[in-house]
Amino acid sequence: MNIAAFDYLRVLETIPEAVVITDTNPHIVYINPAFEKLTGYKLSELKGKNPRILKSGKTPLRVYQKLYRALTQGKSFTTREVINKRKDGSLYQIDASYVPICQTDKPVFYMQIQHDITEHKKAETELVKRAAQLEAVNRSLQEEYVKEKALLESIGDGVIAMDKEGKIIALNKKTEAIFGWKMQDVLGKSLFTQFKLADEQGKIIPKDLRPIRLALTTAQVGHGIYFLVKKGTRKIPLFITSAPVVLDGRVVGAVNIYRDVSQQVATDRAKDEFLYFASHTLRTPLSAVAWSIERLNEDNTGYSSEQRKFLDRIYDQTQRMIKLTNDLLDATRMEFGILSYKYEEVNPAKIASNVIADLKNRINDKKIKFKLIADKNISAYQTYSNAVYMILHNLLSNAVKFTPAGGTVSLKISKTEKELILQVSDSGVGIPKLAQGRIFQKMYRAQNVKDKFEGSGLGLYITSGIINHMGGKITVKSRRGQGTTFTVMLPFELEVIQSKEKDRMQL
Repeated sequence: MNIAAFDYLRVLETIPEAVVITDTNPHIVYINPAFEKLTGYKLSELKGKNPRILKSGKTPLRVYQKLYRALTQGKSFTTREVINKRKDGSLYQIDASYVPICQTDKPVFYMQIQHDITEHKKAETELVKRAAQLEAVNRSLQEEYVKEKALLESIGDGVIAMDKEGKIIALNKKTEAIFGWKMQDVLGKSLFTQFKLADEQGKIIPKDLRPIRLALTTAQVGHGIYFLVKKGTRKIPLFITSAPVVLDGRVVGAVNIYRDVSQQVATDRAKDEFLYFASHTLRTPLSAVAWSIERLNEDNTGYSSEQRKFLDRIYDQTQRMIKLTNDLLDATRMEFGILSYKYEEVNPAKIASNVIADLKNRINDKKIKFKLIADKNISAYQTYSNAVYMILHNLLSNAVKFTPAGGTVSLKISKTEKELILQVSDSGVGIPKLAQGRIFQKMYRAQNVKDKFEGSGLGLYITSGIINHMGGKITVKSRRGQGTTFTVMLPFELEVIQSKEKDRMQL
């Protein structure tokens, strides 16, 4: 049968779908321009060839088996699984329809109409791949969520996570118990509006001074003991730690940890009350003993040298005990908020002279070279005179104590526009680097002085507490065996504590 006899061949020339016609052998007898464009072959190159020239080896065998059965039975066949190969070797996938052309119910030609679905299948495959990846990520996230939730709930302290605006994004059951919240009621709300914090005296702490604000605005870790104010109940002491969450150098949120320290605070307060009572009770008899010894020492006759030595030893030990009880009283008064400060006009250089006079005998006994450097423009101003005295006395007495005989101690007094600067330097034993972060803790003493020098470990603790109370700052620079320098910066403007202290009993 002559294929040219079919009138519809002229139609096939114009349709956009690729068409190939084979005889039943099968050999290619016709391809249209769309097929040439799809495969890169010309009719002259394919005419008389078996269609297997287009096979890529990627089409499943079962597809060809189904195709053969359908065509030999005079039936049409459609599939989207055929993958062929172009003239240049590239692969393409087609949505193909095979139609037998029959004469007297017997197939004499086979026509195949091909639609290129290569890009569609690539997109489909990519979508399936992405869907699988998303499913894997989703499963992983669910697993991580379960793990993180289990981890969060296993923490014995309250934990709150928030975004950079301070809005709550997660919390654990312990937090709900501490604050009396339900998670669904506070998620998405600002942490700053959900509760109030106070100091030990009951003064409400402004939002901008809470440790969480420090974490969010300065990327620093803030911590301390604060009191949770709950309506109709007692204040609950909480040790709060606020840590920033930093990503690519930017603060994107923070995590707050809350530990209920009610028992610890109660224990510490009971201990401090005992120390205060014991110190106060001991000071009176100790003072009486010291006074009696002084009276005995006024009589320079009637004592043997050995008796005199014993009296001096008793007096020295009594003075040490008095110093210890006074330190304990000052420490507990400071913690209870009852350490009073005398607010009056005074020249810091004059206070320094009084401290030096009190230490003169100890300075002379050790033949220490003492130097006082005071700026000429230091003048009298309103400040807490006894607080400045205690700061200088503690720092200078330590400098004298830890400086070997023949060493040097200096005090430099200067000022800036807003601060009084006190700088105490010595050529003493120095402070080990690892100990410098702990020297302001109560009862702490560095290893290099612990067994060689007497002391309570309260002097720097009291000094630091007074300086903090005055809104100042103290720093230390030291190298072991090469001396130490303490620098104290006290603000001239003291309204913050003046308002709290002006009505208290003056010392």
